[in-house]
Amino acid sequence: MKKINNIVFDIGGVLVENSENAIKTKFNLTNDEFKEIKKSGNIIKPSLLGEKNIMDCFKDLNSNDEMLEYIFNPINYDVTIPINFDLLKIIDDLKAKGYKIYALSNMSQETFDYIAKKIDYNNRFDGGIISFQVHLLKPNKKIFDLLFKKYNLDIEETVYFDDNIINVDKGNLLGIESILFLNNECITDYFNNKNKQLILK
Repeated sequence: MKKINNIVFDIGGVLVENSENAIKTKFNLTNDEFKEIKKSGNIIKPSLLGEKNIMDCFKDLNSNDEMLEYIFNPINYDVTIPINFDLLKIIDDLKAKGYKIYALSNMSQETFDYIAKKIDYNNRFDGGIISFQVHLLKPNKKIFDLLFKKYNLDIEETVYFDDNIINVDKGNLLGIESILFLNNECITDYFNNKNKQLILK
């Protein structure tokens, strides 16, 4: 078993906290109503692939859905994209210990630009692949391959955290140790356990 040297993070749902409660409160939505809105997220798929501006996705569909436009409109990102600052502290600690930090995420350019500025991406991360940059979406094998090839990462020295079980399953299928992100503790617990294993060895 090789030592883990590289950590790959998804961004949405990991570095960005769940904004579900804020959105449900603003529009007085039930849980079922919010689930239906989430299904409508396919509207923005062209922006995730870097094919269109995120707001153009709504114009082209002549969408008058106030909730969807509110959720995805960049002017509302302070509400709809709450940053997981506690995780950033954990990342800083891991980086100080010598780990290399990377991102692999499905995201539009507008959303990524906002988040990158908020989290000081260029200084915190050693690199990453974002879907709009390469016109590919997880769980496509090609986007994983691009990340590992671009940064010459050793699969056996890499762990990947994602909040989407489909992406986690694909990562594991490709031989990447992939962990379902549930909360910040799953990351600290993972590395605490790894350290114990190294000591026992």
